[in-house]
Amino acid sequence: MNVASPELSEDLYALSNWCPSERCNGIHYATSPPPYYLGYLLRKLPSLNATGYVQLTKTRDAYHALYTINGKDRISEVLEVTPEDAVAKLAIELFKQGILTRDGDE
Repeated sequence: MNVASPELSEDLYALSNWCPSERCNGIHYATSPPPYYLGYLLRKLPSLNATGYVQLTKTRDAYHALYTINGKDRISEVLEVTPEDAVAKLAIELFKQGILTRDGDE
């Protein structure tokens, strides 16, 4: 299975403390971040509702990930080579904007 790049996974883990497997519960990833799969990342993004949504689009040679509120206000959008990296980078941007919060900080 494909996962987000180690660099983006490291940044995302530092911001989120997300653990995509029960095997990593209680393990601190000091030397390498946990692997982030696309399905896991999509499930961790803000819930789809009447005011906000996530969109992932494939262009000729890249993936475009977008988070929109109110159907027109683009909160964050990123472009990466793989869908895993696009969604991981989108999550990082949403953490930086305060839309997502670190696990345990709710």
